[in-house]
Amino acid sequence: MPLRSSWGGYALRRGAVGSPGLKRFSGRGGATGVRLACALRAGQLSAVEPSPRRESCQDAPADAVDVSTMAYDQSKRILAITTILGPDKVLLTELEGHDELSQPFLFKIRMATEEGPSSVQGLLGTEVTLEFGLPVDPDAPTVGVERRKFRGFIRRISRGFFSVGGMTEWQAEVVPKLWFLSRSANVKIYQDLTTNDIIQQVANKFGISKQLNANARGMTTLDLCVQYRESALDFVSRLMEKEGLFYFHDHTDSTTTLKIVDMNASCPAWALDPVPLHGHRSRGSVWRFDEEYAVQTGKWATRDFDFNGVMTQDNEQPTRFTSSPGMSTDHEVYDYPGAYGEKWMEADTIGLLTTGSGLTRVAIEREEAKYHRRRGASDISLLDPGRRLKLSADGLTDPEVLITSVHHRALDYSHWTDEMWGDRPRQQPFYENEFTCIPQSVPFRPEIRAPRPFVRGPQTAIVVGDGDIHTDKYGRVQVKFHWDRDNASASVWVRVSQGWAGAGFGQIHIPRVGEEVVVDFLEGDPDRPLITGRLYNSNNMPPYSLPANKTQYGIKTNSVDASGSNELRFEDKGGSEQIYVHAQKDLDSVVENNETRHVKVDRKTNIDANETSTIGGNKKTDVTGNFDEKVMGKETRQVFGAVTETFMSGETRTVMSKLQETVTGQLTQTVTGPYNQTVTGPMNITCAAAITVTATAGWTLLAPGGTKTVDNEFFKIGAKDVLQYAMKMTLAVNKMDLIANTAITVGGNTKMDKWTNKIDIYSMGFKKGGVDLEKDEVRIISTQSKIVQAAMHILT
Repeated sequence: MPLRSSWGGYALRRGAVGSPGLKRFSGRGGATGVRLACALRAGQLSAVEPSPRRESCQDAPADAVDVSTMAYDQSKRILAITTILGPDKVLLTELEGHDELSQPFLFKIRMATEEGPSSVQGLLGTEVTLEFGLPVDPDAPTVGVERRKFRGFIRRISRGFFSVGGMTEWQAEVVPKLWFLSRSANVKIYQDLTTNDIIQQVANKFGISKQLNANARGMTTLDLCVQYRESALDFVSRLMEKEGLFYFHDHTDSTTTLKIVDMNASCPAWALDPVPLHGHRSRGSVWRFDEEYAVQTGKWATRDFDFNGVMTQDNEQPTRFTSSPGMSTDHEVYDYPGAYGEKWMEADTIGLLTTGSGLTRVAIEREEAKYHRRRGASDISLLDPGRRLKLSADGLTDPEVLITSVHHRALDYSHWTDEMWGDRPRQQPFYENEFTCIPQSVPFRPEIRAPRPFVRGPQTAIVVGDGDIHTDKYGRVQVKFHWDRDNASASVWVRVSQGWAGAGFGQIHIPRVGEEVVVDFLEGDPDRPLITGRLYNSNNMPPYSLPANKTQYGIKTNSVDASGSNELRFEDKGGSEQIYVHAQKDLDSVVENNETRHVKVDRKTNIDANETSTIGGNKKTDVTGNFDEKVMGKETRQVFGAVTETFMSGETRTVMSKLQETVTGQLTQTVTGPYNQTVTGPMNITCAAAITVTATAGWTLLAPGGTKTVDNEFFKIGAKDVLQYAMKMTLAVNKMDLIANTAITVGGNTKMDKWTNKIDIYSMGFKKGGVDLEKDEVRIISTQSKIVQAAMHILT
């Protein structure tokens, strides 16, 4: 009886049990049958459990026997099963299973056993070995129909009805170990790994025996790959589907290995003779073979953006079947994003193009694999997905094929007796399969079946890294998501949205380590995060107390590796409006052209240390009121050009100490009014050259006394010169000549003695005032000279 989607049991009938391979016993019914009958009467069928013990009820026969030691011989059967219950403890009666490239296989089976429910339930999750195929015929050649082993794990089990003889029918589903990855979901970040590396890590975690061929695909290092709220099976499946990798299970007598390849040539070849195609059923042949063609996309085009090179990358891949109307290049699929632009940061352009074209090639090869399909039916049990097979038939083009799926069906009720299971239509034991294949020359690529994870909206994360600021040349940062359980991991470098981003200009504010940021995902792709904002929390509170300072807005930074901050704050409270700027250290301002500042009221500047002002051009200061300057220390001024000072009113200068002026060139002073100098101490004038004093209105020198020392002196007076002394005048000279053009008059009491002097008089008058001429010789050469008595003494 073939296995269908319904898992209904068989009807129960009472009667003697007898079957080849089973231990017979006599009498009407057995101990289990007696118990079953009692249970049926009591309406307790759901609670019935086969028991090897003898039990009694009022209708139970006395000659029932114990069947607890029953065993089954499966060596001659088409179907067999080995479980942890031991050899020949379970009979495999029906099998229907589907095995396909890049899909976990699923076998639905029926089996019968005398073991109790608790023992059979213990099979859940355990490994079983199924065997199906024709028994070995020593007289027939080996053609691949022999019974083969197929290992898997029971994922589901259910109980049917009992036979009168004590056997219980069970239904079960058998899957590969890989299927259990569907029972595990995670949110995990993988960084700087290839697709093959990631698959290897997942396989190791779940203890899957895997063989990964040296694939050309799947070897590109991914900066970021996120398993996001998806099962481990969906995760590795979508990675392989994208890269064009496919897998199958290789079953041997002792092991089952998951093999992952990226090309048909890596699949194992059929080791036997070419398989014949017959139009009728015959041992070891394909008795039905159909070919199918379907219209597919003829060209696949993708585009992606690479911010690292600031460029879009286009890739187009036409089909190789350009001559076929079923794959016309007019039927183009264009997709964006191609999911290769930002996966491989820092990759060179050639590598990026190679990656993009490779993924696009996978997409069109996926279409080509669906263009021409072949379907067949056979009794060859050794057919497996991933096996390369050569068919033998006249006129068959492309006889070498790659098996892509196999659907197995088998049945064996050779143990069945009317007494045990009732009078039902019989069916001979059989095994058969249906398979699909493609020409070996066409690369196989798996269908996109695994759902792509989608992040439904933005998330928040915490910035992580070394120090206070951890960034790269793009201003990217690393974050740790709240769902990330791996303490040692952080995300890949994440781009940060700024208010303005231009070519060497814009706004920059790098999130600090420990800050909470808002992370969005381009098209919901967890592998393409983007920081779009920042948030305050209980650890990072706003810089201004709220709501008390709710009218304040601004920017306040925090010094790195030091205390302090820079700040720009706006106060918008009415009547208290303010813009506050605080520079923790330096404040530098550069104005490439003009700067205009208008302060309508007061301005106050406090500089606690030094101020340096450098003006490349002119400086002009207009003060409409008073101008006060106070210099507590020294003042030094250097003017390399002329200095012009104009005081519209008076100038008063008070120097509390010394005043020293040095003029290396000429000094000219012009005073249009009176010029007064008052010196309370000595006054010294030193001139290395001549001194000329011109006083057009006269010159008056008033001094109580003093000394005049002149090495050589010549007075030239254009008109009258009068020397008037209120007291005594003494001339002490070695020689003195008085020359008068007209006369010398000495008046008053004049005395000249013992002094040889020569006085040339050129109109010189001595009037009464006391002049003494004494000693040596005094000669008066008169040229109309007149000496007026004036008490004159010439002393020598």
